[in-house]
Amino acid sequence: SINVHSTLKVNVRLAETLAKLYEAIATMQESMDPHLAEEEAMALPAMHSNFTPAEVKPIMDKMVAAMEWWALPHFYRQHKVINPATGAKDWDRAAIREHATATLGMPGFVFDFIIFPTFKRYDLEYGWAIEESKDPSQRAHFEARRRSASTWFRATRKALARVSGRRGVLSGKNIDAAAQFDPKPALAPQNSATLLGH
Repeated sequence: SINVHSTLKVNVRLAETLAKLYEAIATMQESMDPHLAEEEAMALPAMHSNFTPAEVKPIMDKMVAAMEWWALPHFYRQHKVINPATGAKDWDRAAIREHATATLGMPGFVFDFIIFPTFKRYDLEYGWAIEESKDPSQRAHFEARRRSASTWFRATRKALARVSGRRGVLSGKNIDAAAQFDPKPALAPQNSATLLGH
């Protein structure tokens, strides 16, 4: 039999880091799940039976106002509505904008041009995975959205490379740089002096 060696390069440090990360998340989940289950079974019903939404809202608004901007999408996940076209949840932009501008005092242009665009990134990195774990029947929908986002990124990168004549985000190399490279021909040993580079 012939042993076929893989040409795949494995980043061992990255693999070790990911394994440690997986272990840390599993440990955290083991300790958090009972706490969260107890909170949902006892604390939340007790809060809802003793306080009205109107009494809770000022406290929640203070908590949200104290959040960092990057944490807002996690809070606003409660403002997702079912999109009739896809059957999946999507951001209720109007309700979120109303809360951010009226309650938090955020200028509308800041929400529109700085804050809300980060919600898409949140979805790509966390939101869709959360929604998918809550409702596994939506997996195909979120896979299609991830594929669409990555396709758009690749198409944009290729278009920018064609327009600018450069490739590589960091290198900035010309596309035809490889064609312009003219290596020196290898030494053709004819005698011992040439072979030793003299």
